[in-house]
Amino acid sequence: MSEMSRPTQSPHSGHKARLRKRFQKAPATFQDYEILELLLGYVLIRKDTKPLAKELLARFENIRGVLNARQDELVTVPGFGEGLAIYWDLIRELMSRYAEAPMRQRCTLVTPEDVATMAQVRLAGFSHEECWIALLDNQNRLLPW
Repeated sequence: MSEMSRPTQSPHSGHKARLRKRFQKAPATFQDYEILELLLGYVLIRKDTKPLAKELLARFENIRGVLNARQDELVTVPGFGEGLAIYWDLIRELMSRYAEAPMRQRCTLVTPEDVATMAQVRLAGFSHEECWIALLDNQNRLLPW
């Protein structure tokens, strides 16, 4: 194969692997856009995800805003399609279950802050109102649903 017919390697070749390696060594040193870039890269495998990560932060201000954004808002961002929307729902569900785990172990809900903590992640990003009821036993422990 001659030099002219060889495919040229992208200057970004290996970027995602280097990013993952950096994350393994020092995740706390990452910028918000780098966290999103890495996360997006697991769905958009063959795309440069840095521009999308930066655009999401520009529109929604911070990672919390991006994760709390409604699906209809997210899909207006160029490059954020149905596959990512499903992935985002999966991430939200994972976060919700993480936050709810102590309550599912029948932890007590003593203060309004306890209830708010349980509900915040579960209800984040909803584009409509929800009405939920926390059923407690006589010792303020959440009843399983």
